[in-house]
Parts: sequence; C-alpha cells; structure tokens
Amino acid sequence: MLKVVIVEDEYMAQTGLGHLIEKINPEYHIAGYADNGCDGMVLVKEVKPDIVITDIKMPRMNGLEMIESLRKIHMDCLFVILSGYAEFSYAQQGISLGVTDYLLKPVTVQKIKDLMERLEKKLKPACQETKKEEAIYSDRKSTRLNSSHSQQSRMPSSA
Repeated sequence: MLKVVIVEDEYMAQTGLGHLIEKINPEYHIAGYADNGCDGMVLVKEVKPDIVITDIKMPRMNGLEMIESLRKIHMDCLFVILSGYAEFSYAQQGISLGVTDYLLKPVTVQKIKDLMERLEKKLKPACQETKKEEAIYSDRKSTRLNSSHSQQSRMPSSA
C-alpha cells in the first residue's frame, strides 16, 4: 500500500484529488490532508508517507519551504508539486529540492493516473527491499525463538 499526503489550501482540489487517487488504485491510501505547509510538515513527520503532493502558494508556509524543511530532516519520500503557476523559477526551485514531478492545475484523471503509476514504479525497488529486510528479520526472530524453546526443553527439570 502506498501512503499519500496531500498539502493543498483549496478544499475542493484537496478532497477531489484524494478521492481520485484512491479510486485509481485501492493500493493507494490517502494518509492525511493539510491546508498549509506548517500543518503539512507536522503531518508528514507523523505519518511518514511514501508520496507528498503539495501546492506551492499556501498560507503560513508555502510548499517549497515545506519540502526544503522536510529534506533537512531527511524525510525520505517522493515530493510532487501541484500548482496553478507555470513560472520557471518554481520549477527550478523544485528541481533543486529533488522534487519528483511538477503538475500544472487543472489536472486530468489521466495525468494523475500516469503520475501515480510513475511514482509507484520509482518506489517499488525500495518497497521490495523493505519487504526483504522485514522477512529476514522475521526469520531471524523466529529462529531465535525456536532455538530458545528447544534449549529450554532439553534442560533437566529440578524436581
């Protein structure tokens, strides 16, 4: 399951995008919404999403400032800028912050579907590596439990 956070100050755009993403694939889960960069930072730190989709111009803290702050604390997620502004300086700032994609509003269903598929492909190797690590940890833990049980069963009882 891919966890997505949407940081967007326009309520209709925020909820519409969230519903669309979850409708595209049931494996996509909206982990939360924020309507400004400050609340977005708190939310991203809390839920640790795979993907953050953010507007640029918002109250309190803009999307680029939020991304920069989250990068400084090494939040390892993919960032996508969704903006109504086609200004090249925003795109340049996004690139310097390691933004994965930049979409211009209004977006179409097909653009969102294509975006999510690209992001999923980017994340798959990391997700598979995490699953392998979890499986190895689980196997080691199981092996240790089994060996401790077998050692206890070989110990003589003190009766």
